[in-house]
Amino acid sequence: MSLDSQSRTVGKRRQQQQIDGDGDSIPGSERKRPRTLQACLPCRRRKVKCNGAKPRCHNCARFDDECQWPSGNVSSGQVNVPLMISPLGAHEFLSGDQALCLSKAFFSSPQFSLVGHAFHRPTFEGRQFLEQPLLLRVAICSLAALQLADDDLERYFSREDGPDVSNRLALIGQTLSRDSSFHPTVENILANALLGWRELIAGSGNLAWLYTGLAIRMAQVLRLGKEYHQRHPAVERERRRRAMWTAFILDRLVSYVMARPQAIGVHKLRIQLPCPNHHYVFGEAYSGPNIHQPLLGEVSNDDILAYVIRVINLWGGCTDLFANLAIGETSSSAQFEIELRQMELTIETWTAQLPDRLHWSPENYASHKLLGIGSQFILLQMLILHIQCTTQHGFLPFETLFVSESGRDSAAVQSCLAYAQRITEIATLLFQGDDVDRANLTSPFSGIAIACAANVWIWRVHVNDMSQIEGAETSSDTDQEIKSYLASIIAILKSWAKTWKLAQSWLDVIGILTQYYATIYTGNSAINLGEQELGHEGRSTEQDPDQEVEIGSGFPEPPDFQDLFRRIYFLNAAVGESSTLRRQFARFQNHSSWTQIWLGSLLSSQALDDHLAGFDQDAGLL
Repeated sequence: MSLDSQSRTVGKRRQQQQIDGDGDSIPGSERKRPRTLQACLPCRRRKVKCNGAKPRCHNCARFDDECQWPSGNVSSGQVNVPLMISPLGAHEFLSGDQALCLSKAFFSSPQFSLVGHAFHRPTFEGRQFLEQPLLLRVAICSLAALQLADDDLERYFSREDGPDVSNRLALIGQTLSRDSSFHPTVENILANALLGWRELIAGSGNLAWLYTGLAIRMAQVLRLGKEYHQRHPAVERERRRRAMWTAFILDRLVSYVMARPQAIGVHKLRIQLPCPNHHYVFGEAYSGPNIHQPLLGEVSNDDILAYVIRVINLWGGCTDLFANLAIGETSSSAQFEIELRQMELTIETWTAQLPDRLHWSPENYASHKLLGIGSQFILLQMLILHIQCTTQHGFLPFETLFVSESGRDSAAVQSCLAYAQRITEIATLLFQGDDVDRANLTSPFSGIAIACAANVWIWRVHVNDMSQIEGAETSSDTDQEIKSYLASIIAILKSWAKTWKLAQSWLDVIGILTQYYATIYTGNSAINLGEQELGHEGRSTEQDPDQEVEIGSGFPEPPDFQDLFRRIYFLNAAVGESSTLRRQFARFQNHSSWTQIWLGSLLSSQALDDHLAGFDQDAGLL
């Protein structure tokens, strides 16, 4: 060994002795701190450094948090952390197999195609799903658990049913969403949108409204409504567009169900509509129209999802028009009728421009079903029919409580009945089909259209004399057919109500409207569908998820409405509210209407009180 080599070796040995020995280290050197073997769960959640002190680390002591530690043996400086750690405790809340089962159920289920379109599927396949952000995984799993097949529940969740799994994950998602609320990312936008969708169908409309608002604000913070440059790769550009469209879809849906104002102005959106899925999957650049540009008219250039978003935009405009009338923001009935006719003409023109393959027929549905997009095809049909039915629905009830039917617009009545019949027949056809058909039908948007058709049939059942309306059928066979339509709708909603509390809310409103129409048209509430028929059997006694939210200013007082249409609208609008507020408002409506009827008939107040007591008992409102 050379002299220089020996000198370097001795120097290194002395330097190491000075660092590791009892003496002081040489200038410029620092003693290495021993690495903490594991961090507590709160520090992992915050992504901050943990000093490893037990029983309470420095950060938990500073924030006055409970210091929790992951279970498992620690060896070789590695911590055996479970796949998914609950922020509410130090236990494993989903195994890898359970998470993958729920992921597969989410992406293969037609019910979730409208909220799942934003995900780039190749990056979520198999175990790649486990590499996604925790909040996004929890949101996907909590939503998928509501529709998990019985075989999968038995295999992977032997002691839990789907709603229980979903509720457990939703609580964890709530904590994770709150912790990430100041970190707007595309993943967090999609996660909050999924949580909003889940809370809506689970019957917690207020939470759905809050989650949707958070997703919208995050999207607006990231300026996803505009495309200022092309620096992002093609896949990322499309992912950002689809995240914005997901927020837009949720905005229109939740605003309608909750009777709240829309938050996204479509006139400010300057992004492309979603490209065909194969371009997204393969990461191919695509140049297409935005929502303000006319339809291209070329079948190959427009994916069905782009048409669905276009019709959701039209549908949102129609429902917002009715909402403005109901809350008094429309200046006059004449102005409302003009705008209504314009909307009717718009949807007729738009529908006429659709390619032949997108018009309803059992054959077209079968073809879309084979392609795996049957749910979007049904969604398109239901939204179109709901717009067409809604534009006529306002003319069905009396303008006042004491106007005869002779002044009706017979064409509007016949059109509304025809659209309600088409909605019911399509829904019944799918409901009587196979499991895929029923899954393609299951959607909040389809439920809205079906509930609208139920409104029409309830009105028709209680009309005293249809002979005054030109062309109306009045035979007993027709009456039986109408009642069978209503029974089919109730059967569909009852099947959904097993996992969707929103469907049970629609059933409640059907029962309320049945009582209310009986009050207005026949002067009594003898016609009653009954709690068993409406699916109240075995109703859970658990607390209403929105019960803890304060009512606030509540609904407008019924005497503020001088026409029956607005009263009917607000009875329907109560579907998204807590059951307590919905029943309270229904009783106010019935009380107000009976007051006017009894005053008009000079009946006694005692008779009024007797009837209201019977209404409360029959409808189960108190």
